[in-house]
Amino acid sequence: MTSTVATANASTATSFKTRSLSVPDELYWYNNHTNWESLDRKEFRGVMLRMETITIKFYNDYGGCLYPQRSAAIKKFWANEWGCEYLPESGRWLDLATGAFIESETEKKAAKTAAKAAKAARKAAKAAKKAANQKAQIKAEQTQTQTQTQTQTQKQEQEQKQEAQYQYNDEEEELYAQAAQQQQQQQQQQQPYYEYDYDDWYDAEEEAYAEARAKQQQQQQQQQEQQQAQAYLYDDDEDEDKDKEEEPMAARVVCQPVLYIEEQTDVKGDPDWRAYIYYDARICRYVLKGTRRSLRATGKKTRYPEVKLCFCSSREMARYLCLSTEKVNLTMFAMTSATVKDATFAELYALPVRGCKTELFGYDNARPSYYTFVDYLRMLSDVDAAHSNFAAF
Repeated sequence: MTSTVATANASTATSFKTRSLSVPDELYWYNNHTNWESLDRKEFRGVMLRMETITIKFYNDYGGCLYPQRSAAIKKFWANEWGCEYLPESGRWLDLATGAFIESETEKKAAKTAAKAAKAARKAAKAAKKAANQKAQIKAEQTQTQTQTQTQTQKQEQEQKQEAQYQYNDEEEELYAQAAQQQQQQQQQQQPYYEYDYDDWYDAEEEAYAEARAKQQQQQQQQQEQQQAQAYLYDDDEDEDKDKEEEPMAARVVCQPVLYIEEQTDVKGDPDWRAYIYYDARICRYVLKGTRRSLRATGKKTRYPEVKLCFCSSREMARYLCLSTEKVNLTMFAMTSATVKDATFAELYALPVRGCKTELFGYDNARPSYYTFVDYLRMLSDVDAAHSNFAAF
């Protein structure tokens, strides 16, 4: 009991630590923070079930379409760390070394649960069958008793009828004949009234049918008129749509968010270092392109080069920015995707605002915290660059 409570508390604490991580980062966290050699079979199964559940839930919720970079990172994690790959179409795990399907911990747990459920179902069916047999036996006994009682009752009734038949006399037969004669006379008198009622009913039905037919014809005529009016309006709408299609459309430029940071110095208008930061979906990395080259001091002997740094996660880059910055100016741009990936810092800095980049938001003299940097960096990867654009007027 104590072990179960400890395991539950540990699971709750782990979920609290990893609840703000993305799927790839959460998988790496479990893989790197687990002492695999000290785990027994039950604990190992629990960790593997957790990582498999995270992977399967991601593909079930998003299908790998909304976040292709995370899908690629998940495949890379399983390939590098465990030599396998999850196939969301079939829900199976593939061994990359042998090319054969392997039985995952999730499937083992499902099979074990199914076996327990089948055993419980067999036990319940056996108990239900036993109860049904007992119930059928009791019902058969009751039916037999009722049958015997009914047989005795019918026998008594037949004996009473036979005794009553011998009690009829001549007076009763005469009374029966008189009643039959009176009934026959009443039927003959009522026959004309029946015929009259039928004629009235037939006439009323004919009138109701004529009225219903007239209403139906009137409704059909109204529907035809409405269809003709709608067809006329539809033709007018098509003409307007054609006129709109003939108007020239402004060019759309595919873009992605890019964060620009510059560190201030005592010299006004001359920052210490500057950098552009963006997310490259091709390599699933956060990229920093920057330099410490001064904007004014051209006579200095030191010529700082341009630097390109790549980080695996937003947390790593946020930690670096907190260590290397204090008071900065921040600007979030929407820049053309075709230019960002292959351009140097100088080329990005020299891009004109018209048609190549536009400012989304920015702050001067800011002191961002670690979590603020994480939010800005995650925005770079969360925006779907394949469907984002701006009009290059």
